Amino acid sequence: MKERFRPRRPAQAGFTLVEILICTVVTGLVATAIHTAYLGGMRAYESQNNSVRMETYLRCALDLMSRELKMAGFQEANPNAAITLATSSRLQFLAAGVPIIYNFNGVAVNRNFNGSSWWYPLANPMERTEFFYHLADGSQTLTPTAAQQQQITAVQITLLGRSERPETGFHSSAEYLTPGGQRWGPYGDSYRRLFRSTTVACRNLQP
Repeated sequence: MKERFRPRRPAQAGFTLVEILICTVVTGLVATAIHTAYLGGMRAYESQNNSVRMETYLRCALDLMSRELKMAGFQEANPNAAITLATSSRLQFLAAGVPIIYNFNGVAVNRNFNGSSWWYPLANPMERTEFFYHLADGSQTLTPTAAQQQQITAVQITLLGRSERPETGFHSSAEYLTPGGQRWGPYGDSYRRLFRSTTVACRNLQP
């Protein structure tokens, strides 16, 4: 009786230890590269988001203060007495009989309107704020006297905003020089900061 021919199955070859180690190393390198790229993208997004948020609230704060400050002395019997208190961090004035106050409390620039018990935060968080006053005789000061308050023709508002959260891998080393000659920083932490300044001509305060 003839024996049937049965083809031999090829031996099933497995991975050697060297091949497994090579695959493990390559997989680890690829995973590390993907993780590094992901972290880089997240940091870039975080940095951009911080900058956009700071730019937005600083611009809105400066725009509101500029518009209201231009109205200082409007419909006042003595326009030049419209500014009732002026320091480097606090400004009080009258516009159409309505008292308006801007005050920096160390954390935010707050606004009080018409003697309300509620203070509205214009910009928060805020690192520093400066009100710098231009007088009719051409001089400038951070701390005008009562007599000088009636000589104010313009106010330069400077804000230094700070990001809400620290940013991984960022180190704050910048120093900022204000129009009034103050030096802010360097702070040496991981918070981003944005420096903005504008000059507002008080059109109703012209001695």
